[in-house]
Amino acid sequence: MGKNMKFICLGLIGALLGNGIVYSFSALFSNKFGTLADWVSGLGTITAIFFVYWQIEEQRKEFNFTNKIECEISITQQVNVEENSRMTVGGTDTDLYIWAVNSGSKTASFQFLGFCSKENFENIYNENVIYNPYYASNLLGFVPHSTNDFELLQPGQVSEEKIFTVEGIKKNLNDPKEFYVLYIDAYKNIYKRLVKAHK
Repeated sequence: MGKNMKFICLGLIGALLGNGIVYSFSALFSNKFGTLADWVSGLGTITAIFFVYWQIEEQRKEFNFTNKIECEISITQQVNVEENSRMTVGGTDTDLYIWAVNSGSKTASFQFLGFCSKENFENIYNENVIYNPYYASNLLGFVPHSTNDFELLQPGQVSEEKIFTVEGIKKNLNDPKEFYVLYIDAYKNIYKRLVKAHK
């Protein structure tokens, strides 16, 4: 609707400007410039159309801002540390802490989907992959889909934190060098965050 109104307003403004130019040349060669009222009326019409278009654009921007749904995925990697009697040494596992933030302007529901290699990312747009646990386990990783419920988040609110081992994720994704953490909202919009595993 906004785009159609934009084209209509621009068309009207263009038509008025075009008619004004034609009228000006015609008046110039015929020495008939019209009355002051005619010119004021024409300029007033153009100005009115311009302000109507400006108001529509401002209302559209305000609507989009107040109804924006957006999710940011935050991650932190922490290497496990094991202690022995003499010294502290680094463990072999790295924990991945994951949570979602409602960065939009509207209360919305988000669901943790799981993990996916970069190569398989395009496949998750298939609705069967998103809603069928068997497909999800094959393409999205080892996270059971049935245990991940939607969380209703207010703007700026943080979801429940989830913790996984990077080694376990990579093992279930055939050991990629990097992979995506995935969330989805109630409108089937998918949000991703790339993870590069620490060595």
